[in-house]
Amino acid sequence: MGRLAKVAIALAAILILVLVGLNIALRAYLTQERVRALVIPPAERTLQRKIFLEKIQVSLFKGISLGNLVVKEADGERAFLRIKALALKYKLLPLLKKEFVITKIQLIEPYVRIHRDAAGHFNFESLGPMKNLKKETATSKGGEKRSLPLALTIENIQVRRAHVVVQDDLKELPDTDLTANASLSLAMESNGAPSLSGDTDFTGHLLYGQVRSLVKGKASFTPKKLTYKATVETEGDTITFSGQVMNYMEQPSVILNISSPLLHLDRLMNLPKKLPKRESKGRKSGKKKATPPPKLEAKGEIKVNEALYKGLKAQAIQGTYQLKGGIFTLQQAKAKVAQGELEKSVRIDLNTPLPSCQGEATLKGMNMASLMAAFAPKGTGVVTGTLDSHIAFSGRGIQWDTLKKRLSANGTFSLKKGGFLNFKAVNAIATLLKLNELKDMAFSELRCNFKVVQGKVLLKGILNSQDVRAQIQGTVGLDGTLNLPVVLKLSPKLGDKLKKRVSFARYPSREKGWMVVPIKLTGSVDRPIPTPELVILKERLLPDETSGTNAQETLLKSLKGLFDR
Repeated sequence: MGRLAKVAIALAAILILVLVGLNIALRAYLTQERVRALVIPPAERTLQRKIFLEKIQVSLFKGISLGNLVVKEADGERAFLRIKALALKYKLLPLLKKEFVITKIQLIEPYVRIHRDAAGHFNFESLGPMKNLKKETATSKGGEKRSLPLALTIENIQVRRAHVVVQDDLKELPDTDLTANASLSLAMESNGAPSLSGDTDFTGHLLYGQVRSLVKGKASFTPKKLTYKATVETEGDTITFSGQVMNYMEQPSVILNISSPLLHLDRLMNLPKKLPKRESKGRKSGKKKATPPPKLEAKGEIKVNEALYKGLKAQAIQGTYQLKGGIFTLQQAKAKVAQGELEKSVRIDLNTPLPSCQGEATLKGMNMASLMAAFAPKGTGVVTGTLDSHIAFSGRGIQWDTLKKRLSANGTFSLKKGGFLNFKAVNAIATLLKLNELKDMAFSELRCNFKVVQGKVLLKGILNSQDVRAQIQGTVGLDGTLNLPVVLKLSPKLGDKLKKRVSFARYPSREKGWMVVPIKLTGSVDRPIPTPELVILKERLLPDETSGTNAQETLLKSLKGLFDR
């Protein structure tokens, strides 16, 4: 063995003996009582909270371990922070290069309780560091960034069965009971820039007003990318959110995909009624000025296997969306609804105080009765048939009360092989003409073009059936008001029945044997009022060369009397 090797072995042996001796001396000097005396009093002064530590061990080689660490609330009774066990292991040699390398930090069952009282103060606000945070922030503004005296690296941080509880006496935040596990790594450069990576899984129970939710999820992240998947169960529905966030520490770009096997939309739409109402005390009245959305980019897919709304079933719901530059777009949105198909696209500009929207929708082969059952007001009656429609629309506003005043639209719709069942407008006309045959009337086709302008729907269309034809041209207000002239043409069979049920000698004109009866619908969709269009009737009356004008005037009076009965 060479002399150099012998010297190296001797130096190594001396170093080992020195380290072992230091470890023994360290353990002999740093007893639990001495460590508590050295650590707890200054920590209590810093935090301004009582601290309890059951067990502490310090070893030069094994690191530091703590057992049952408790930080009390300001009242000194309840636990604000509790850790069942904490272990820290590190490397010695990197210290020679001004590098502090922690190989492992392990936290077992850490617990923290966050509470806000009725006055709006959080329990962590009374911690010493939190009190001085604003002062330190103001002092550091414009100054040089603080840097660590050495580079810090934490190779592994293990968190097991973490427990977080959130309670809010103001009920503005949901009561939360969250458990989580995490495996992390942290590198801190000498300039103070952190670099955190790892993964976590969590389960949370939330109560917000009367709404209970269960949240389960997992996430993994690097300094530049966050990948996540979370499932929310509420009101019997399950919704899954998944995707990733790029550059989340700077300007985030989000991918958010939303999926669900089944949604009860009427339950979800009823959720706001179950949420707590915010108090307006101490708040300034008046509307807040809308501000442009943050520079956030987001996109994703929506997939729902089935959705239910008032008995109406929608299946295979899918679509893609994007938010960029404050503009939200929904594209390729499709669904199978009421035995038919729906296709829709929407563009919403969120950059203005009153958001503007535009889009189009196509309905193919839908069952009209199913749509009426879900959306028509109760007591309106039923319209059956197969619906095809296309509509293009634009407007400003999100809430319906605002949007309906600024909505413009145009489109077409057609109903084939349909009918009216106890439909109020048709029943009112049947009562006026004393023709019960018009009630529960079947038709081969109802076809209309329409425009929406200044809160009114301008209609122009035709109806064809075996015994009735109709020309429709007028308006229906978005508030339900009617101003709708209808020119009915009754078949010879119905015309003859009408003739037998009235007591005047002359009738409205006929076209190829079909009797023409002009009527105007006013009132509302809920309470339609049909009246005869006497001016049009006068123009359509057959001339009577023998009787002259007096005969026509007599006929008009008789006709008016008939309709006024």
